[in-house]
Amino acid sequence: PYLYCASVCYQTIASPLVVLVAFCLDGGGRLPQSELWSLLAGATVLALLGASLVGCYMVPEYRKTFYKHKSFNTLVQWAWTERERGTSGEGSDGSRAKIVAYAAWVWPPSDQVRAWLEEGWAKWEKEEPDW
Repeated sequence: PYLYCASVCYQTIASPLVVLVAFCLDGGGRLPQSELWSLLAGATVLALLGASLVGCYMVPEYRKTFYKHKSFNTLVQWAWTERERGTSGEGSDGSRAKIVAYAAWVWPPSDQVRAWLEEGWAKWEKEEPDW
């Protein structure tokens, strides 16, 4: 998040400077200055408005997850212990199945994975969940 924020801020500040340099290097005056400045101003206002709307319409209790950095290991631990809904379906089993499927190098401790598998294996063989 910090790198992304720094990149967006840099681009917002650097863009007018790049346009200014382009105009200085344009010896023949072939670039349409007023149109380019208007386009840049409109794009900047639109970007700032969009960022403001994203911030305003975010659910307040989840807003901090947008800008606070968490390592992938921390995210996996959170998903293993707390997440109840994911792309694989409802409940912690679907969420955990997704973790086991894509993140073998950052799995939760093997005793937790083993306990979860032993607990639900017989049920999953009978029901055959989508995940």
